[in-house]
Amino acid sequence: MQQKQLEQLECEVRTFAVTNYIVNKLRKHGIYDITNLKLQKVLYIAYGLHLCLFEQRLFESEIQAWRLGPIVYDIYRGFKQCGDGIITTNATAIDPKTGEFFEPQLDADINPRALNIACTAYGQRIAWNLVDITQDENSAWKKNYINGKNGVIIPDADISIEFEAKISGIAKYFSNEEYHK
Repeated sequence: MQQKQLEQLECEVRTFAVTNYIVNKLRKHGIYDITNLKLQKVLYIAYGLHLCLFEQRLFESEIQAWRLGPIVYDIYRGFKQCGDGIITTNATAIDPKTGEFFEPQLDADINPRALNIACTAYGQRIAWNLVDITQDENSAWKKNYINGKNGVIIPDADISIEFEAKISGIAKYFSNEEYHK
């Protein structure tokens, strides 16, 4: 494997690990209506919260502006075969050493607080409600989306501004011990 391919694979593995954490957390709390659309929005919210709380990226995959809101293309591609149906599996990646598929898990160096808050505060909502939330007037998506053009990268600076404004509205979940379970 070439160096660039290895770097892309490492990038995807961390993104897939974060995704699997979200999917497993939602399922653990009895939330099974996880579609690609819903997953994209919860993933975006977790990314924005993490960026705001810890001043670092949750993963290296880019956030893109698409017609239905922000998406992580690596995850969209990974679950595209589900269409608008329920996701019933976890994300998988290829181990570059063995060539075998595996389900990436969250590394100990990732603080799951933002993930837990995103799942608790937004996981029970329907996908279309999350689309509305991620496309509001003050969203990074709104600032970067170009009508008819998918794939415009949403800069982290814009995501930070969006979530700095939203953080007080979800502050009640910071002290909620439920999200630790």
